[in-house]
Amino acid sequence: MIATARVGPATTSAATSRRTAASASRLRQTSNGRETVRSTSPSSQAALVFAPPMSTASVAAAVAGMRVVPVIDLKDGTAVHAVRGERERYRPVRSVIAGDEGEPLALARAFAAELGLDELYVADLDAITGGDGDHAAVLRALAREASVMVDAGVSEPAQARALLDLGAHRVIVGTETLSGPDALDRLLADLPRGAVILSVDLREGRALSPDPRLAGVPALDAVARLNRPGLREAIVLDLARVGSGAGPDVALIAEIHDAFPDLELLAGGGVRDVDDLRALDAVGAAGALVATALHRGVIGRRELAELR
Repeated sequence: MIATARVGPATTSAATSRRTAASASRLRQTSNGRETVRSTSPSSQAALVFAPPMSTASVAAAVAGMRVVPVIDLKDGTAVHAVRGERERYRPVRSVIAGDEGEPLALARAFAAELGLDELYVADLDAITGGDGDHAAVLRALAREASVMVDAGVSEPAQARALLDLGAHRVIVGTETLSGPDALDRLLADLPRGAVILSVDLREGRALSPDPRLAGVPALDAVARLNRPGLREAIVLDLARVGSGAGPDVALIAEIHDAFPDLELLAGGGVRDVDDLRALDAVGAAGALVATALHRGVIGRRELAELR
């Protein structure tokens, strides 16, 4: 069993930990044209506990409920710091938890050793953008260190099977590169159940896609058009929020969860601190993709422990 640090009570099941909008009292604030929803239920207002340093094993055991998934973006063999989806400006990651600048394997090991986070989201940016980089060896090495979900611009079953053969635990199918709903159907029919994760890739709340039927549609509409019985998980990733410090779109996650309560949602883009994680947990997110806050030490071992 792979240990993954999570937010929320350890005794709460995955099904019951996802709350609907009606299950918690919320405060709503307007942010960038959307309502930001924060729960005022007792479970989301955990007190800060200034405890002595804990071992990594203690942190992983103490935190349960919501998945905190570190992100590694690969470009030309290097782990880069993503900011607002402006990929030409990405530079090697500088992280307080790993000494080797931009070294993906060192980052994966640091996430596990320092934070008890043994699940990884890996984006192969060269594959997504049609570049020349070959990250097969890096992906194989990362898969030995963690439970890895990989976005490599997959749109056909052969591409997905190649990633699984490298050791990827799940394959991310992103709307940014997905040729259309028919391609998603082929992937779901060909791959083992649970191996495919849909990523609804957005810019400022609207879908990115080469398919004109999906390009530019609101996020909720994109999920509605692509939701399938064989899908268990979906990532909602707004590139405009990645590395921006703008915060996640909590209201959007609440809206999608309320419409599709059986779909486990991972929120991507903008997570700044543990308060953002609590807010996402309160509206039904199953987890969150996190990068900048981990690299800067804003969410560290102590902060994860405080989420008990």
